[in-house]
Amino acid sequence: MYILCCEETELIPIFTITRNIMQLIQIIVPILLIIMISVNLVQLINNPDLKNGKKKLFNKAFAAIIVFMTPVIVDAFLAYIPSSISVSECWNEVKERKFSTSVDYVSIYDGEKPSTIINDPNDYEKGNKKNTKSSSNSNNPSKASTGTSGVTGADIVAYAEKFVGKPYVRGGSWNGEIPYHPTDCVGFVKGVYKHFGINIPSNASTLINNSKKFTVVTGQPVQAGDIVLYAHHRALITGKGNKVVHAMGEAYGIGHSKNYKSCGAGAVRAVIRVNALSQ
Repeated sequence: MYILCCEETELIPIFTITRNIMQLIQIIVPILLIIMISVNLVQLINNPDLKNGKKKLFNKAFAAIIVFMTPVIVDAFLAYIPSSISVSECWNEVKERKFSTSVDYVSIYDGEKPSTIINDPNDYEKGNKKNTKSSSNSNNPSKASTGTSGVTGADIVAYAEKFVGKPYVRGGSWNGEIPYHPTDCVGFVKGVYKHFGINIPSNASTLINNSKKFTVVTGQPVQAGDIVLYAHHRALITGKGNKVVHAMGEAYGIGHSKNYKSCGAGAVRAVIRVNALSQ
């Protein structure tokens, strides 16, 4: 069983409650309607001339079918919405979660994949903790790291690695402080940065498009603290080669992968650098 990684994590509890309510209605309401149909049927048999008897019987039967089929109809409708849209992605995650007993963080993406921002992941050199600002400035001076926070990428990674081995929970919320609260890939990255007073948006498009706060890394070495975006996953570059630390899934918890380009989360969509970090 594979999972998605809902980027709008606040939707998870809302959709979970909504789905549970729908499932209760799907069971209870048809049973009540069947009882009412049985009563009406008995009345109709005893009194064939009963006014509107057949119409009431038909209406209740139709209502029972519609109520029973509502979750199926909703699922079918959302299946036609691209899974890159948060509502569809998060709804599908809640749907899959109900049947998941042992999951991997790897994502299967049905339909057309989001366009990849980088031209070729192999253009990246192996990362390191050292400053590559001169390379960054020459390639993209308008988006170069400002380094105003005093926090380095190495600080981000060192804090993230404190939680290796901790559990993973889809849709979990973590404020970035100790004690750690189990969370997912988005919540983990957000929490680590939040500990240092840096806000990381849940939505991947915001990360990619907000050039004032974030830089899409192209043609440069990856650095410690860079955020790797996949179609339905995200991870933190450690600065030790291509190694990443991330919330890998319920079966693995927080852990490392040796190479962000082939860690099983699918194609790299973009590598994002937080401009506020000092390198």
